[in-house]
Amino acid sequence: MITLILNGGTMKKIICGTGIFLVLLTVFLIFVFTQKESLSSGSTPDSNAQTEKTASVSVTAGRPTPAASGSSADVHDPVIKDHKPPVIKGILKKESIVNTLPILTVYSDKKDNFDYTQLIRVKDKRDKHPQITVDTSRVNFRQTGRYRVYFIAKDAAGNTARSWSYIQVIVPGDLESYEDQILAEITQESDSKARKIRAIYRYLITHISYTSDGNHGYWYDVATESLLFGTGDCYAYYAAAHALLSRAGITDLMVKRYPCKPGMNHWWNLIHIKNKWYHFECMPHDETNAVLCLVTTRQLQSSFPGYFRFDWRLYPRISRIEFSSLTKKHTT
Repeated sequence: MITLILNGGTMKKIICGTGIFLVLLTVFLIFVFTQKESLSSGSTPDSNAQTEKTASVSVTAGRPTPAASGSSADVHDPVIKDHKPPVIKGILKKESIVNTLPILTVYSDKKDNFDYTQLIRVKDKRDKHPQITVDTSRVNFRQTGRYRVYFIAKDAAGNTARSWSYIQVIVPGDLESYEDQILAEITQESDSKARKIRAIYRYLITHISYTSDGNHGYWYDVATESLLFGTGDCYAYYAAAHALLSRAGITDLMVKRYPCKPGMNHWWNLIHIKNKWYHFECMPHDETNAVLCLVTTRQLQSSFPGYFRFDWRLYPRISRIEFSSLTKKHTT
């Protein structure tokens, strides 16, 4: 056994030192306990501040932080940047249906008011009204011929899509002067497209006499002959109709009978109006006296079963909504 003999001064120093030690020990234990509780909760004031700062930058920049597995934050975040361009659909990158004649016919003296986008539509998932620009810089409106026009669709995010279509440019000549005289007699500038179409139908069916002998060459030449001399077969009716309709600013295309035996061909027109397509058969059929102007396929084919055969897969979708009635007479 070892005995320690301490004087009074020494004892006081020990007691004082012991007290300071106990105070420091208590502070240390409180600090350790506090840190342990904070770690067990999974966050610290500093980490929360950092998280809020990151989220704020992501929203401003439009680039959300990656979500954890199973989270739907990346799906519902309204500020996800749009990288998908619009989609251009319609009659594009093709000349016509049954021949090399472009569907859109543009007269050089009416080019400024022509609707080049009438056969296309543009859709975008984020922008309901994307901007459409038509580029006609490669078109020579001083020379009759076939050219390309280009379409540029741009959405609000700046994404762009491009496509093109053929157009037929015609520099007006003697035929157009004669057509203008006819149109001035049967229509007015204020007439609707439907009214002009019906006026053209009445004129053709009453001013051209059918003959089985017909020229099936270039439509422009055939139209000139049939309008000037007042005779022609079904192809001449189609050509004359195309000439007057296109001069009046109405888009149409040729339909050809299919299948058919040699020498049994038949032609008529499809007309584009109100973003829909309708049949236009202006050759007279005395046995029924039916008015086949702006009619559906059902109306057309029911008038002469088996007569108006065509390969519907080659043509734009034809409207099933009736535009006019078959009960009218062409003299009205």
